[in-house]
Amino acid sequence: MAVTILGYFLIPIGVLFLLVRPKFLLPCTVIFSGFSGSAVFLVGDLGIQPSYWFAILWFASVAIKGIKIEEIKKSFQKNIYLSIFVIYATFSILLPLILENNILVMNIDGKITWLTFTKSCITQLIYLWFSYISFLFFSVYFSGTKSRINDFISYYLVGASLVCIVCFYQIICFRTGMPFDELFRQNLHGNVQGARVYGPCIEASMLCYYLVTVLPLSIRRKSWWSFVLLIATIGLGIYSFSSTFIVGLGVWIILEFIHALKIGKLKLSSKKIMMILTGYISTIIVLLVCGDHVIYALEKLLITISQKNMSGIQRSYSFELLIDAFMKSPVLGIGFGTCRGNDLFSTWLAEVGFVGIGLLIIYFSEKLFVKNATWKFKVAIILVWLVMLISVPEPYNLFIWFLLSILDADQDYRIRKVESYEEI
Repeated sequence: MAVTILGYFLIPIGVLFLLVRPKFLLPCTVIFSGFSGSAVFLVGDLGIQPSYWFAILWFASVAIKGIKIEEIKKSFQKNIYLSIFVIYATFSILLPLILENNILVMNIDGKITWLTFTKSCITQLIYLWFSYISFLFFSVYFSGTKSRINDFISYYLVGASLVCIVCFYQIICFRTGMPFDELFRQNLHGNVQGARVYGPCIEASMLCYYLVTVLPLSIRRKSWWSFVLLIATIGLGIYSFSSTFIVGLGVWIILEFIHALKIGKLKLSSKKIMMILTGYISTIIVLLVCGDHVIYALEKLLITISQKNMSGIQRSYSFELLIDAFMKSPVLGIGFGTCRGNDLFSTWLAEVGFVGIGLLIIYFSEKLFVKNATWKFKVAIILVWLVMLISVPEPYNLFIWFLLSILDADQDYRIRKVESYEEI
């Protein structure tokens, strides 16, 4: 085991908080949830992210106080389709033993091989269970408490601000040769992508699928720093040359416009006119500074879609390969953790088949298409899962499950509020 430079700073802080101020551990988990390419220590080729480190310590503090089994059970039942999905994924790792050497797949390391049971079936399942358990504990902690939800959205945006600051520091490092990867990007799964900005994340696309969640959350905060964060997020997303961000940004703009039309909030007051003018001027500035990057990102997106560059060719090939694997076992899939394409849709469709994907569709339909769901939370979740489905097969970073738990707790709060009103 090797402790990283970041680890020498964060490991003692975590231990200190566990002993003295355990309530600080969960805010730290959320703040550092975007640091997916960072690690506090390395075990072989496995890097333990800062958010994982603080989450583990928080679980320990909860266990010391006493786990609320009944509350966990309620959360399990309330999210029954997600719970069944995780259970099904667990049992599905037996499928490679039945279908072994009969199906060609792209494995976790990106190599083309015959389907077989490997250690990745176990490791990917551990990631899934850790994420799911985190979701259950988060949901219980936030349940029915609006003040906590608001506080932790603030922590989330603080974390996004730190990610942006690290990204700007990286841009300076590109020009000065100052150290960067050894400070903020120790996870061995990362890969350097020329002059592209990736910040404390594994790669540019993983930076951008985190950044897209910031858009709907920051725009509704009535403060100058959240507006600065919004502009910085858009600027960095474009500067990263990531087609992932361009897709997320475009979908976000469309969703916000449709929502504004639906609720009839397109009437222009003097305050809204000032906001539009400020946003317009800021956009012009971003375009003037990053104009070449905007054009390049759009060209890259179109070329990738048309499969004329290496990324497009690889995505197309991996997608076709995994869809073919899915067709060999369409109902049950070929087993969780057996393959990994360039998108989550083909990866999970091949692994868990119609059964697993069907459970997820029902779960998200229940969560997203109900009246008592707060718009900004719904949009953040729609954006990150849409981007994952089409270009980032990485559902195990804790910010994804934090957002799901926030939506779950917010719905619970709104239901209780309605019930209390009806009783009165």
